[in-house]
Amino acid sequence: MTLHDRKKNTNKGSESLYTHYASLETRIITEAQSFFHLDKTGRYAFFALLLFAFNYLLPILLANVYYNDDLARSYFGYLGWRQDGRPLMEIPYFLLNNSRNQVGDFSPWMQIFATGIFSYCLTLFGRKLMPKASWFCLFTAVACVYFNFFMLENLSYRYDAFGMLLALSLPFAAFSLPDKWPATSKALLLSLLFLCSLSLYQATIGAYVGLLFFGATVRISHDEPLTNIGKEILWQCIALGMGAFIYKFLIVSFLTA
Repeated sequence: MTLHDRKKNTNKGSESLYTHYASLETRIITEAQSFFHLDKTGRYAFFALLLFAFNYLLPILLANVYYNDDLARSYFGYLGWRQDGRPLMEIPYFLLNNSRNQVGDFSPWMQIFATGIFSYCLTLFGRKLMPKASWFCLFTAVACVYFNFFMLENLSYRYDAFGMLLALSLPFAAFSLPDKWPATSKALLLSLLFLCSLSLYQATIGAYVGLLFFGATVRISHDEPLTNIGKEILWQCIALGMGAFIYKFLIVSFLTA
């Protein structure tokens, strides 16, 4: 084989590899767009949920008080989340602050923005559970999540509310992933989202466990084979265990070193 033939084969191999990764990238983008896209029913439910959530949040905004840890943060200007094993909580304030010595108070915008993200993830979760439901049924079902009265406490924090609600949004997004996606891809995403939730607010571990068993209960009610349900619970538990392992032995160990 001549040198020219070798170069020609190398170029063909490079073009083939480039085509493969370009096709993979296009497929990932298409699947992501399809996942986050809401049809007319989903949009109506989402906007109704936004209106409901704003009215739910409005008394807290009108009260305009500094709650618990807010007092110290507003007075001393410290963040302190990294020492609590919640490093991702500090990122928005690092990006938005003009000063490293004084944390900015972005309330109520952070609370409103977090409520919007949470409502969107709830809509995705409701669409997964009830794909044929009307927008009103979808709205009323997922709006019940707001009747968790601990949510009022989370939203009362001027500084912590954004990270807390974002951490609580991720499990609903994780358990909304389409069934047609490969189990490996869903396991990796579940592990990553769980890791992010722990790095934002560790108490959301209960949401993952609750949604895992809630999803299994729904599938049992649909008379799905127990072997299939058991396999799904198994890879979900493995994925959650991987996320917890990385968080415990890499992130927490690094922050406390």
